[in-house]
Amino acid sequence: MTDNDDQFYEEDTEAYEDLEIRNRPKKEYCDMTPKQLKAELDKYVIGQDDAKMVLSVAVYEHAKRLKNPELGKANVLMVGPTGTGKTLIAQTLAQIVGLPFAIANAASLSDAGYKGDDVESILTKLFLAANEREEEAQQGILFIDEFDKIATDGGIHDEKFKSVQHELLKILEGTMADVPKSGSTKSSDTVAIDTSNILFICGGTFPGLVENIAARTNKGIGFFEDPIECMNSQLLQKNAIVDDFVAFGLIPEIMGRLHNIAFLNPLTEKDMKRILTEPKNSLIGQYEKSYGMEDAELKFTDKALSVIAKKAMALGTGARSLRSIVEKAMLPVSFEIPSIEGHKKIVVDEDTILNGAMPKIKKSKRPIFKSPKKETIFCDDDIPY
Repeated sequence: MTDNDDQFYEEDTEAYEDLEIRNRPKKEYCDMTPKQLKAELDKYVIGQDDAKMVLSVAVYEHAKRLKNPELGKANVLMVGPTGTGKTLIAQTLAQIVGLPFAIANAASLSDAGYKGDDVESILTKLFLAANEREEEAQQGILFIDEFDKIATDGGIHDEKFKSVQHELLKILEGTMADVPKSGSTKSSDTVAIDTSNILFICGGTFPGLVENIAARTNKGIGFFEDPIECMNSQLLQKNAIVDDFVAFGLIPEIMGRLHNIAFLNPLTEKDMKRILTEPKNSLIGQYEKSYGMEDAELKFTDKALSVIAKKAMALGTGARSLRSIVEKAMLPVSFEIPSIEGHKKIVVDEDTILNGAMPKIKKSKRPIFKSPKKETIFCDDDIPY
């Protein structure tokens, strides 16, 4: 998988989309404070408090700037391991405030070469997300993923990467761009988009950056128990400077347009376990709702959740791997359940996750209603499946 998949944590952004947010009446501009935005974000994203604070303030200031264009614009750069929530945080905030949101991939721009049209075409996604309304697109949020992939590295493609960065610089600082209405190729059917009021959030893993910052500040990685401790220490937020990113391969001019830098921590096994059940419309919650539509009660044991979290940690792709692990384990029972009539109880334990054993399925008594005397009335027999 690649970083452009960064959606529920990061990848499964769908796992966090919520009808309460999507159907909320749109307001002209956000009237929530940064603290209120973060509190709302906490319902959907586990941990990453520092990054959530940076993004909450950035989106709040973006909304203020839409009311008063004289205020300066502050784009954001998010740095963190794969699958830690970069896209999820940005997309959820956009949903909360009701702004158009789109995701573009910087790596594809480096493959495309020098043409400015290729860079400008990333705005097409935002235009489409705004239902092809220029005014709304010009106020939206564009997340540019895999931003570290356009950094120069001393190789033969350096001039190409620099060219892409310079083209991106134009839209980051504000320009009138002729944007293809659909697709990424040059088209005579274009629309003029002013990027001055678009909030750009760039994200990437930036491998090796942590070690470089630690070395520069004379705090070697050995000072910490492991790299995760280094990332969690807040040293990055405090000590990272523009020169660190320039040394990584970004041009100084583009860093001058990324005023806020947010670092995300690697996820721990405990984080993974919480992600499964705690957020609104969590992955396990989605399964419970889906199975409920089949008249089935679904329960994951605590040990099963721990094993899922441990397996996800071993894969090293962050929380995005949680869904694939659960999907694989639940495939046999998802195949069987729709064919079993009546009320069912399903228990998923660690044997299902580790060895592929069929979850325990039992037809059970289903309460229809409770009498005033709190006596429960049942509708079918308790027959093991």
